[in-house]
Amino acid sequence: MSLVAQRIAAVRAAGQGSGVLLSGRVVLTAAHLLAPASPAPGVIEAAVPGGRGWMRCTPLWRSAEADVAVLLAAGDLVRPEIAADFDELRWGRIDDLEPVPLCHAIGYPAAGREDGGVLRSHQLVGTLAPATGLGGNRHVLATQHQPPGPVAGADSPWSGMSGAPVVFNNLLLGLATADVAPGVWHHSQLGLVPLAPLLADPGFAALLARRLPAPIRVRGIAQRERQDAEFEEEYARSIRREHGRLKIFGLPQSLRWDLGTAYLSLQALKVTEHQPHVERTPGTGELLLDRTGRRGRVESLLKDRRRVLLRGQAGSGKTTLLQWLAVNAVSGSLVGELAELNYRVPFLLRLRTMFQLRNLQPRPAEFLAMDRSPVAADQPPGWADRLFAAGRAILLVDGLDEIPQENRDEAGEWLADLLELYPNCFTLVTVRPTGVPADWLHRQRFEELMLCPMDEWDRSRFVERWHQAALAAERDATDDPTPAELAALEGRFREMTDALRRALRQSPELDLLTDSPLLCAMICALHREWEGGLPERKMEVYESALDMLLLRRDKQRRIAALPEGRQLGREEQLALLQRMAAWLVLNGQHEGDHEDALRQIEQVLPSLPAAHGSLGAEQVLRHLVERTGLLTETSVATFEFVHRTFQDYLAAREFMEDRDFGLLAGRAADEQWADVVRMAVGHCSHRDRAVLLRRLLAAANAGPQARTARWIRLIAAGCLPYASVLDEAVRAEVLAQLRPMLQLFPHEEEAAYEPREWQALYAVGEDLLPLLTPDTDLPLWLVVRLLERMGGPEALDRLVAINTRIAAEQGGQPALASREVLARAYQQAGDLAQAIPALEQLVALSEQLMGQGHPDTFDARLRLADAYLESGALAGALPRYEQLLADAEARAAAVDLLEIRSRLGAAYLEAGALGRALPLFERLIAEAEELRGRDSPEALAARGRLGAAQRDAGQLAKAITNFEWLLMDAERALGEDHPDTLVIRTDAAAAQAEAGDLTRAISALEQIQADAARELGEHYPTTLTAALRLANAYAEAGDLFKAVPILEAVDQARTRVFGEDHPATFTARRHLAVAYLGQGDHGLALGLLEATLARARQALGERHPEPLSLRHELGVAQRLDGEPSRAVDLLSRVLGDRWVLLGERHPDTLRTRHQLALAYWAAEDSRQATELAGRTLALCETHLSPDHPLTVAVRDSLDPANRQVQLIRQLPRSRQVPFAES
Repeated sequence: MSLVAQRIAAVRAAGQGSGVLLSGRVVLTAAHLLAPASPAPGVIEAAVPGGRGWMRCTPLWRSAEADVAVLLAAGDLVRPEIAADFDELRWGRIDDLEPVPLCHAIGYPAAGREDGGVLRSHQLVGTLAPATGLGGNRHVLATQHQPPGPVAGADSPWSGMSGAPVVFNNLLLGLATADVAPGVWHHSQLGLVPLAPLLADPGFAALLARRLPAPIRVRGIAQRERQDAEFEEEYARSIRREHGRLKIFGLPQSLRWDLGTAYLSLQALKVTEHQPHVERTPGTGELLLDRTGRRGRVESLLKDRRRVLLRGQAGSGKTTLLQWLAVNAVSGSLVGELAELNYRVPFLLRLRTMFQLRNLQPRPAEFLAMDRSPVAADQPPGWADRLFAAGRAILLVDGLDEIPQENRDEAGEWLADLLELYPNCFTLVTVRPTGVPADWLHRQRFEELMLCPMDEWDRSRFVERWHQAALAAERDATDDPTPAELAALEGRFREMTDALRRALRQSPELDLLTDSPLLCAMICALHREWEGGLPERKMEVYESALDMLLLRRDKQRRIAALPEGRQLGREEQLALLQRMAAWLVLNGQHEGDHEDALRQIEQVLPSLPAAHGSLGAEQVLRHLVERTGLLTETSVATFEFVHRTFQDYLAAREFMEDRDFGLLAGRAADEQWADVVRMAVGHCSHRDRAVLLRRLLAAANAGPQARTARWIRLIAAGCLPYASVLDEAVRAEVLAQLRPMLQLFPHEEEAAYEPREWQALYAVGEDLLPLLTPDTDLPLWLVVRLLERMGGPEALDRLVAINTRIAAEQGGQPALASREVLARAYQQAGDLAQAIPALEQLVALSEQLMGQGHPDTFDARLRLADAYLESGALAGALPRYEQLLADAEARAAAVDLLEIRSRLGAAYLEAGALGRALPLFERLIAEAEELRGRDSPEALAARGRLGAAQRDAGQLAKAITNFEWLLMDAERALGEDHPDTLVIRTDAAAAQAEAGDLTRAISALEQIQADAARELGEHYPTTLTAALRLANAYAEAGDLFKAVPILEAVDQARTRVFGEDHPATFTARRHLAVAYLGQGDHGLALGLLEATLARARQALGERHPEPLSLRHELGVAQRLDGEPSRAVDLLSRVLGDRWVLLGERHPDTLRTRHQLALAYWAAEDSRQATELAGRTLALCETHLSPDHPLTVAVRDSLDPANRQVQLIRQLPRSRQVPFAES
């Protein structure tokens, strides 16, 4: 946070002065140095020591009253790597009239100029006198040494110091602006304007927010505030150190994964009273927030919510989210939706630790001790209370479910009292789905979110990152590997990654097993351990993971973990760990004392012949902590299992071996025992399973309360997926006792199931299918909901049958609701051919029952238009979007007009209707910035689409300028690797390539493709589009050796992700065929183009943009293959269709005209060719630009020498990439 030399700027304009760099391009200086504002201001320049020389600047903001101006340099004043290393420059706030010694100003005064006007910096040390100049919004810096004498040619020897930064203790206080009464004070006092008050000016604050990489932080300069700030820095370092790295299952314990790499943004659902359940998503991963605002990335849903209760299954990433928030808040690296939390101070409290420390109602001053922070003893008195009172604290409470049920109300009371005292504190509390009732924190105005299971893209990203971390560990463990060894290692891990992804896509069972980060990490580790083999059931996953941790790792590494060569086998270690886990579960704890662990070990040791008498309990505990990877020491005196799932699994095994079935049945009403009971059933033999399940049913029948009985029956039913072998009569008994519960509520609006009951019901999964037959007597609304949640082919078939029955028997609203579920199920299954008719029926029924203007009808119509667009049926999508927009505008319906305009613009862009797209995006930008803000995702996306439309329309200069400014705003507001930013970066690089700047485009696209693969996964649509753009740029540059393998990989990936008949797949194959053509493999190119065109015509129709592009490329290929007559015939028809569909001036129409002219020349019809090329050139020069690559190519074709080159080459070609791919 120091003021380095490269930030001290010299400024010259109407006068010479000084300034300070706030970023690589933004300079803060004195306004009086600039000429008065005018339409043609004078030249303004700035430079810094060791920088890139004098550079032109533009004033962005100025205040004559404050005498402050903000300048933007035309480029970075320092090299990018220096600007990237700039520390945050904090501003100081002057709160009282106490003199402040040891302040200093740094600038370029006249007294320091050398012969020839060479500027030399000077550092003036003095005392800030806030009480001097009261009422004038100016302070004085009084020098502590002899002031300089007069300087010839300068009004003051300090002339040139105007704009110099005044700093105290690395805090920027203000800018020097004047020599105060030199005739009186003899140049010993400089006037300065304090900067902190200027942040109250909305224009000034908004400008800095847009232009700076991080928000300005202001600190008081009083001693107490300085002490608080110094400790805050110390605490921030400890947060980054303690929480900035994670242990990842399956990787060496010595390797802790950097949180920035490990964190995976997951989806969450806003839980409402009417829908407390979580649905699995179709796996696109593309939307940050759905139209209803209910489902989205968890960071988006946290925005504007001050108090959140986050529910999530074990291993779903709740704790990792809290750690990620804490680390990024203290680092100021939160972007977009959560940027307002930057530099607030997080307090991460684990309730199990508070319970262990016997303090469930700590005061803020005790919070660091509760987190066992190493800096707890250093905090200044009252520091935490001051943070909470100022609204700068972030309270992160982890694990409400990890303390006994009877203690949770006490924790809730503590939280309520704390938030009543400090209402402005951002608070996030985590709990398992059934840990507390739905309205538990309702009075404290908490909103509830539920973490969703990982979808296909989340899983793909996780698998990629896990293998990256495993590769890094393997690389680090290899002594001095050769380049060939490294390449082989990387290839092996790439093969493992791809093989696991294929296995997960092909196995519904594994799909269900990898819906959380913990389970996904286990599968990654087992897949590597088993060299491609994988378990198929959840209990097998846990058993195999334990086997890997307990036995194989040390054996393979030949580690003797215990003295005298003694080894504890798998069964001995399990016996010890089971006893410790059971003790924790029985006592309602997740953390135990060191002494408790030793007592449990001592009780087991006599039954272990290999260890009895030769090993002490302390030695055994040390072995279990250091070698198994299952235990961790949370302090010198406490331990816990690395994850609660392992504790429950091992405890269940202990209870099963002791046949403690009465104990399990007696505790089944406690939701903390739910997983233990289920896993105990999984551990049992098939005979003992029957015994335990019947004990559970007996406990339910004997239960004193109906709700308790319902819960135990649900637990028993939830055990069925864990029972791989079970007597059919017992299975039928369990389902028979569940049936009355399912018959309780014939109508959905009467349903009163608790959230935990819904979750338990969904956990039964496909074992419910015997009850969900088409002729079932259960409430049909419930059957529909359960089948939708279950998913899979059999559930979908039954859903179709149930829909037919509801339409026939009930009609009306029930039929509408079930039809909506069916349409959604088809969409989630990726079956658009069935989804579109279902949505058509849904729209018709909704219009009949609700009316055309009802919000639900609008939503159904919008989903139908989206389905048509996704399937490539533009003729179905465009009129529907246009009618939706017209209806919404005419009726002022309660729908998101921005959303409809955005989707209509996307459809126009994909259809090539640029004349309609451009004005629509310009209007959309204005409305989005007015309604949502300039930095809103909606405004940024609209600006990106405008740039893409400008690029496709041939307005390359406009597009490139637009993208340059947009990228600055998007990277600052969202972050460089945010999915939306990656799309913008890809489109910007494509514009550079289109303009012929291939070197910059290739460099940018290589980085974008790598970033997208790392952040989103290799097969994410944005990653594949970046790869396609990169391959095209390579091809344009003549490097087909690099282009072709990338295009072949993109073709394979899109076929797998989108299917054979998706527009994105056709586009990839078109570009691949063009590359084959460039290699001279005409036969392969023609065959691929003809086959792809046949499928595209059948799937999309003759006049869809993609079949038109395929026909265009086929005509080019025919010419190059020596068949100019066929090429003329085909390209003439393509030109006619493009003229009608896109218009005469569209760049793709002009490209076809150019290729047709070349075909005429190849057919030796020079008159036709010359006339057509001449008319094409006139159109290009008028509607593109004289230096547009297509204009240049057409002009060259009129030169016989250049024409000959074009006749044997394919370029320039149609480069259209449908917008929907991005």
